[in-house]
Amino acid sequence: MALSPSAVSLSPLNSPVLRIAEPRRMSEPTLLRQFISRSADQLPQLPANTPRLSELRPGTTGATTGASGGGAFEVRDMALGFWPFDPNLPALRAPLLSALGADPKASDARFEAMRGFHGGLNEGIWFMKSSSQNLVLKLVKYDRFAPPQLIEERMFSKLYQEIPHIAEDPSVAFPTKVFRLLGPNNVRRHDLIVMRRAPGKSLEIIISEKWRTNRKGDIMKIFSQVGECFARFHRRYGGRQHNDAGTQNVLYDEETQQVTLIDLGGMGNKTDKTDVERLCQLVKKLSLCPTYGPELAAAADHFREGYNRALQTAHTL
Repeated sequence: MALSPSAVSLSPLNSPVLRIAEPRRMSEPTLLRQFISRSADQLPQLPANTPRLSELRPGTTGATTGASGGGAFEVRDMALGFWPFDPNLPALRAPLLSALGADPKASDARFEAMRGFHGGLNEGIWFMKSSSQNLVLKLVKYDRFAPPQLIEERMFSKLYQEIPHIAEDPSVAFPTKVFRLLGPNNVRRHDLIVMRRAPGKSLEIIISEKWRTNRKGDIMKIFSQVGECFARFHRRYGGRQHNDAGTQNVLYDEETQQVTLIDLGGMGNKTDKTDVERLCQLVKKLSLCPTYGPELAAAADHFREGYNRALQTAHTL
């Protein structure tokens, strides 16, 4: 069901926000010692006996849901003060769960930090899982001097206003919430992007696993399905390009054969390459690596075949 573009709203900085109680005040000399040899963006180490956060105050939200309760997208402010963002801080856990729409006392809810590389612009990624939710939380640094097309929160809001049905599309992982995290003096330093966790593994992992086990035919079939997914994506959203069509941003679930596109922050921006060109060039580069070899280049051909087949099928309907 399509949602009204006007349903999304942005909470201005002077409106009520989700506000978190400040940590226990430290004396000025203690603060000075903590900040020695640190950059201005870093915060002092929290004392071991940190106080619990107070309950979040009700804030102005842009929450929108369809009749079925799905397809929601909202942007709201969350004032952290001097607290760093860490969902596993005992004091932050309950208010964050509540803000995510979960039971703040849920004992089965878990926040697990993603290990290893998690994207060049991401400052942290966590997986939140409970009996009722399976989410991804992505922390990104906010730069007020950056052009609008490089600020994901603005791009997601713009996309939702133009094509609100994208929030209900199971083939993409469109965010459900964006929290604008406010530091001392209500200065916005980070954004927290919340989205459902899509099933499956990234295409780069699929390639590695199947190549290692000599199941190269599976790779070709999967790339054909990925091509079909991109064709439907471009047709459904008026030719808008994903703009980061890398193997790390395509998930494939072998059990259901579901293809999901993630990391949509640059969707619709002007670019000198199409998604098809970008992904095919990447496959060609991978085929030059000793790990794979020239045989992998055929995956790009299967990708194009699947893409063209899906477009032709659409034209005949």
